[in-house]
Amino acid sequence: MVHGSREPADLLIGPAAQVATPRAAERPPAGPQQGRLEVIPEGAVAVRDGRVVAVGPYADLARRFDPAEVLDASGCTVVPGFVDPHTHLCFAGWRAEEFERRLAGASYQEILAAGGGILDTVRRTREAPEVELAAALRRRLLEVLRLGTTTVEVKSGYGLTTADELKMLRAIRRAADPADDLDGTWPLGAGAGESARGPRLRTNRPGAAAHTALPAAGPGAAGQAATGAPGTTSPAPARAPSAAGPAATGAPGAAGKDATWAPGAASPAGGLVLPEVVATFLGAHAVPPEYRGRPDGYVDRIVEEMLPAVAREGLAEYADVFCEQGVFDLEQTRRIVEAARRLGFRIRLHVDELTPLGGAGLAAQVGAVSADHLLHVRDEDIPRLREAGTIATLLPGTAFFLREPYAPARKLIGAGVPVALATDYNPGSHPAGSMPLVMAIACVGMGMTPAEALVASTLGGAWAVERARRLGSLEPGKQADLVVIDAPSYQHLAYRLGTVPVVAVVKGGRVVAL
Repeated sequence: MVHGSREPADLLIGPAAQVATPRAAERPPAGPQQGRLEVIPEGAVAVRDGRVVAVGPYADLARRFDPAEVLDASGCTVVPGFVDPHTHLCFAGWRAEEFERRLAGASYQEILAAGGGILDTVRRTREAPEVELAAALRRRLLEVLRLGTTTVEVKSGYGLTTADELKMLRAIRRAADPADDLDGTWPLGAGAGESARGPRLRTNRPGAAAHTALPAAGPGAAGQAATGAPGTTSPAPARAPSAAGPAATGAPGAAGKDATWAPGAASPAGGLVLPEVVATFLGAHAVPPEYRGRPDGYVDRIVEEMLPAVAREGLAEYADVFCEQGVFDLEQTRRIVEAARRLGFRIRLHVDELTPLGGAGLAAQVGAVSADHLLHVRDEDIPRLREAGTIATLLPGTAFFLREPYAPARKLIGAGVPVALATDYNPGSHPAGSMPLVMAIACVGMGMTPAEALVASTLGGAWAVERARRLGSLEPGKQADLVVIDAPSYQHLAYRLGTVPVVAVVKGGRVVAL
């Protein structure tokens, strides 16, 4: 066939043994939809201008498109890029010695009461310069990108003073910006994460135009049928903030970035490729030593000083609270949430991780986007989460690492609560950033199916960070974020206990060097 009779494409991924993807809808996947995947044997994905233009059988797409490059996925499975909606990736220092103490029988609360745990990381993070935190975070961003995570939420919460929380959030912003050379410590265009060249990626049309940045999504850009034919658009999430990114508005709650290229994603001009970063302010992560015995005084500081300072600089989209016995109680949490909402922050909460405090019910009551952990969620609060449309973000790796009971995933799914999975990557309770490992633990420990785990790690995660219109599934009009794994089916992600090799990662239409 003559090239001129085919549509141009920047990239064709295929032929894959299987393409497996959820399908977007007006609501987060829940109940029976939680495990619904479209599986295309001998499939392929076509990409143009950083977006998916078609998904279907390779033979059909090869006839339809004339790609500038082809990414060979023979014998492999293609899935959407993983969306990790709960991490603490910005920190200084590790806590391996604490791991030994836990194995010897010390509890999380005992270690915290002795000045360890979060407070140990707080000391080290306070001492670290901003650029040092940013460089360490960027290394971790590249680590999780190689594992297939293309979008990741990152919290502050190890500063616990206004100055140190601002330092963390500035470090998060800098680490996520591929144009920032971090005071010369990270030469631009150097290091892992550049566009890949290798035996699997071949140039199909010499001299073809390089990939360009994503244009703004027009009407009908997302949610179209996988055949490439015009279909019904997938509207923005019910709580989606405005389309402008934080760099453009300087205000919390202004990202949601379902319609435009996100500044924290892969650099459109070439060079370093990074996961897209969603920033969350978690000043209410612990009561710092200087406020020991005076938690209400620290809440005053958060409400009166920290939140306004973060809002002025537009450093975070979300505010979070560790609502837990011995940390912040229900009323303290409510006070912080109400202050954050007045300033325009979206809300996500750590709740019912260690005790059945009733945090999930509070999360539903205040309209939190996400209620996270839920190991000890009360039965009466489960229908409240469903009615509020709050995502249950489960972190089974943390339960595994702390040897705690798992969250009741089957009960939540059975009740129609939408479920997302996340790593909780942090130095104390889950020092790992592998979403495939989390999927495996979710299946073995919480009874989820491989399909449910994949949906929860892609489209579910996208809903948990309010980017489901743009991310989380492979459909025409969506951002071309995807992962190629060296396995014949998506079940291997969980079946092989998180060890299945990632062959290639595509971020915004660019193939990332691994």
